[in-house]
Amino acid sequence: LSLVKIVFYGKVVDQDGKPLPDVKVTGKTGSMAAFYTEERRDYHTTTDANGLFIFDQFKGHGLVIELAKEGYK
Repeated sequence: LSLVKIVFYGKVVDQDGKPLPDVKVTGKTGSMAAFYTEERRDYHTTTDANGLFIFDQFKGHGLVIELAKEGYK
């Protein structure tokens, strides 16, 4: 398990550059443990009225961010 703290923040905007509120943001972390077993964790948040979000409480070797909002691809 990696003890390196990951802090990741961002702003989600639409095709016109306008902030998107209420976007489901999923942060997925992964860590390599002994004998190459992987430990994966998912964290969830949503964007605020200005399209902003932050993840600041997880650790791992890597991070993947996924965004989802009905009506958007």
